[in-house]
Amino acid sequence: MYKRLGVIVLAIVFLSLILVFHDSASCAVSRLEVMNQGVSLTGVVDDGAKVILENGYYNCRSVARGDIVAYNYGGSNVPIIKIVYGVPRDEFSFERQDGYWELLSNGKVAENSRGEPYRLGESQYNMLSLYFKDYGGVIPPDAYLILGNLAGGSVDSTRFGLVDKSDLLGRIRTSI
Repeated sequence: MYKRLGVIVLAIVFLSLILVFHDSASCAVSRLEVMNQGVSLTGVVDDGAKVILENGYYNCRSVARGDIVAYNYGGSNVPIIKIVYGVPRDEFSFERQDGYWELLSNGKVAENSRGEPYRLGESQYNMLSLYFKDYGGVIPPDAYLILGNLAGGSVDSTRFGLVDKSDLLGRIRTSI
């Protein structure tokens, strides 16, 4: 009986080691120096600036509001770099102003790094309002609101909607 129990314990330990090794391998982060291409993050990451892409960073880590991320933008072989403005369970809404919509996050007007409110045109509002209607103004699990740093908008969630965590390639570090 003790021999059989020993074999079972040994098998459990062996399987545990396999799971630990597998999990640590999937949590691996590769660091690549890349160049930002575009002006949508001017003031945060300038066009042509070299940054570090921590590829795979979010495989085992949480995405935080304020993180600068590389996003796998469908149809492009070059990822885009944006800032996370909304995380799961955050609330978002809109306020109509003269000729544009202001984006609110958790009841406050969303602003870029220069303190300028994001001003959405009709098409940008229409895109995000679909998610507002579908999810009652609450960002669902594993979805994120990512924006550039231009108050008038850029190629970001105002153009393509909320993004899934699986489409985030990794975290961007601005200091090399």
